[in-house]
Formats: sequence, structure tokens, C-alpha cells
Amino acid sequence: MTHLRRGPLHPHTWLLATTIAGAFLGGILASGPLGVADLLGSSGYLLAPLVVLFLYFASRAGTAYLTYVREHERHMQQMSDLHLSTIEALAVAIDAKDDQTAQNHIRRVHAYAAGLAKAMGMSDSEIQGVKTAALLHDIGKLAIPEHILSKPGRLTQEEFQKVQAHAQIGAEIISNVPFPYAVAPLILSHHERWDGKGYPMGLEG
Repeated sequence: MTHLRRGPLHPHTWLLATTIAGAFLGGILASGPLGVADLLGSSGYLLAPLVVLFLYFASRAGTAYLTYVREHERHMQQMSDLHLSTIEALAVAIDAKDDQTAQNHIRRVHAYAAGLAKAMGMSDSEIQGVKTAALLHDIGKLAIPEHILSKPGRLTQEEFQKVQAHAQIGAEIISNVPFPYAVAPLILSHHERWDGKGYPMGLEG
């Protein structure tokens, strides 16, 4: 049977199936279990056309619903892919702005963060939040003067304070985006340290 063409069944196939099912059900109604035949007599066969119509339209409605569900899922997947592509493009732009970070820094952070989130048993929504925050964690650097980010030597105290501000700025930028999962808090705290010597809040593990 592997040589048969795969694909949606022809409407007449459904009609044939429902006709047979309707006739079979009509026979059951007419001569079936005790009490049914006495109640309906031979009128069970008269119900067959109605049963056929019911089954036919039910099958058509079911097919239409399944088609709608598949199209909706396909559309949502396309939107999700577009959303991710936009975030990745922005991440590349952020990565390119800072000469002091290694090449593909953001992508590596994304890979490590996603792996750790999965290993910790986070939910799918939480993992997606971590992955998005990993891609956008340095978005606040877009507000930092380029001459500071590209400075080859040691930063002054004032310059370093401006660089430190990128975590707060990034969180403020992302807080205006209605993500369905937590992103801004992760961006705000991505430079915190276990020993409490990180920034901007000096959180301690």
C-alpha cells in the first residue's frame, strides 16, 4: 500500500464513508438492542439520511477546524521566527559596537545561558526569557559613547561609571517591550556577582 498517493481525502470519500456509517447506524436503530427496536420500529432506516447528513457535516466541520488550527500554528511559528530573527539582528549590531568584547560574544553568552537554563530545569517560558535576555543583555551599550567603548587603554573612573550604566539603561529600554516572559530583570542584573562586587546593585549570592 506504500505506492498509494498520500494527501487529503477526496470529499466523495467522506460522503461514501458517512453514507455507509449512516446506513449501518440506521440498521442498529431499527433492529438493535432490546427496547430500541420496540421504540422506533423500522423508522431507524428512515433516520439513516439524517445520520448521513450529520456525520458528513460533522466531518467537514472537523476538517475545517483542523485546517484552521494548522494555519494558525504555522502563522504563529512564522511570527516567532521573525521575532527571533529581529532580536538576533539587533544582537549582532550591539556586538559590533563594542570593540572590547570578543567576537561573537553575545552568541556565546546566548548558548551558555540557554544550556544552563535547561540544566536547571526551567520552564519553556523561563528558558525563552533567558535566551532573549542573553541576546539583548548589552543593549544598553547603544547609549554609551563609542569612543569609550572602543578606548584601547584603561578607562577613567568617570568613563567606567558610564559603562556600568549600560545594565540599568538596557533594563529601562527593554521594560518598554511587552515580552511574555521576564527579560528586563535579567538584563539589569547580568553584571552582578556571587561575592557582591558586581553592579549596579551589588547583589550577593
